[in-house]
Amino acid sequence: MRNSTSTLFVSSLLASSLVASVAAAQDWATATPLYGEPELTSGFMPDPQVIAVTAGGADLPSTIGAPEECLGRITAAQPDVRLTFTPGEEGLPLRFFVLSETDTTLIINAADGTWHCNDDGADENSGLNPVIQFDSPPAGRYDIWIGVFGDEAAVGSANLSITELTTVTPASQAQAAAEGGNE
Repeated sequence: MRNSTSTLFVSSLLASSLVASVAAAQDWATATPLYGEPELTSGFMPDPQVIAVTAGGADLPSTIGAPEECLGRITAAQPDVRLTFTPGEEGLPLRFFVLSETDTTLIINAADGTWHCNDDGADENSGLNPVIQFDSPPAGRYDIWIGVFGDEAAVGSANLSITELTTVTPASQAQAAAEGGNE
């Protein structure tokens, strides 16, 4: 009798946990973002748009429905930033990157519902800063989380940059910040 009661309790606990995870994955879609809801149209100024955030949290990206390959710890209950973007006829790319002294990750649920994640940028202009670029960005809403890499809950100061300019990179922004420019 004791084993069946224990099994039933554990099964109930696991089911409750699964329901809570699914609920958390859905709640972020209607939650108010932590650091703002900018609305940008292609050709926006200033470019880049820079938003100061506190990266990280205690939750895994899978909590919000992101794929398993998305890394870092985030605050799942609400996105850090929710961008509404209107592309122009110019066909400019839309890039997001994070500058921080903390090892950050970037997770975006794009306007078309696809998930995009990055831990470390792909070239020498990115370093360990995450970068995600949309070559043909869809119009609509982009929910953005800035995570902290690692297995433990952690937070750190960071700047999210949103740009259409290919000359604006993590390296150029770090240099501008060092010289007292965009921070």
